[in-house]
Amino acid sequence: MKILQVHNYYQYSGGEDIVLKNEFDLLTSHGHEVSQFTKSNTKIDNYSFIEKSKLFFEAAYSIKLYNEISELIKGSEPDICHVHNTMPLISPSVYYACSENNIPVIQTLHNYRLLCSNAYLFRDGKVCEECIGKSLYNSVKYGCYRDSKLQTFSLAKIIEKNKKWDTWKNKVDSYITLTEFAKNKFIEGGLPGDKLKVKPNFLSEDPGINYDIQNHFLFAGRLDVTKGVNVLLDSLQFFHKGMKILLAGDGPLKSAVQNSSKVKYQGQLDRIELIKKLHASVALIFPSIWYEGMPMLIVEAFACGKPVIASNLGSMAELIQDGKTGLLFDPGNATDLAEKINWAYLHKEEMKQMGINARKEYEQKYTAERNYDLLMNIYNEAIEKRKIRNA
Repeated sequence: MKILQVHNYYQYSGGEDIVLKNEFDLLTSHGHEVSQFTKSNTKIDNYSFIEKSKLFFEAAYSIKLYNEISELIKGSEPDICHVHNTMPLISPSVYYACSENNIPVIQTLHNYRLLCSNAYLFRDGKVCEECIGKSLYNSVKYGCYRDSKLQTFSLAKIIEKNKKWDTWKNKVDSYITLTEFAKNKFIEGGLPGDKLKVKPNFLSEDPGINYDIQNHFLFAGRLDVTKGVNVLLDSLQFFHKGMKILLAGDGPLKSAVQNSSKVKYQGQLDRIELIKKLHASVALIFPSIWYEGMPMLIVEAFACGKPVIASNLGSMAELIQDGKTGLLFDPGNATDLAEKINWAYLHKEEMKQMGINARKEYEQKYTAERNYDLLMNIYNEAIEKRKIRNA
């Protein structure tokens, strides 16, 4: 199969870039021919005022990009186009170019951008669903995108124009959501349910298992409010004496973490060091207060044979089976978080069994081979449906 991957890289590298690379490697390892069409937002900083103004008008639809992609399609003749991100340099014109050239389109929904200007369904320190099923122009008054009303308006215009043109309904053959939770949110927001397919992200490399060492609890991630770091810090006063808590990462709450005498700050860990800390842990602590997309750190923990103690919220509540692969606590509730961690500290054999269960969950759902089967099913279904429509 010949596959065209399309992606607009953000200014700073993130999870979507990793998914793109992992899927490229997965597909090529199975003998598929994969070509890529990419743009990078790092170039925008060097744009002139005129170029930036032009981008404002072309982000909803770009004739220039339509022509570029059409030429690429004619040259490479892909069987399917898989889009990861289009904003702002590629624009939804990619869907129109594919449609005109009779190429089925798959769009992975890595975040909630089609439902929310800041893509996270989170505002003022809490979950926000105010714009689901409504116009994103509603978000302009809050300046949800980069704390700017003007930039929020610009982004809302992209979404709402294409909503008016029925781009999202008619020009995309299938959407990939990372969880059932996300799928249901997008259905609430108006996307056709029959086009939404659930395919989680996967680990390209198995980190290995260690059920026996249980030296500490581990938090790793961005040190900010959305990740629930303040909730974890507030919970420390309720912990049993003797417990060892490691915190790794960087962010706005770094100084608060460093100043706490009850945790051991690890700095920013590379993947090798992170896996070592996971292997030696009782459990991963994941206290986020927003819905999350597809937290790969939870999958990493499962693969290492470690359970996860997480907020009973959004995708976390879907990924973790309470009492089987981890423990769930009331989101934002420091006392409840402490109770769950204290219980885990006193019941390490039960936590070991949850780790064994977590590893089985990884093997059943999050390996590369399992993901390959899911991805090919989605591709083949879209291609067959396109053939039927054209018959």
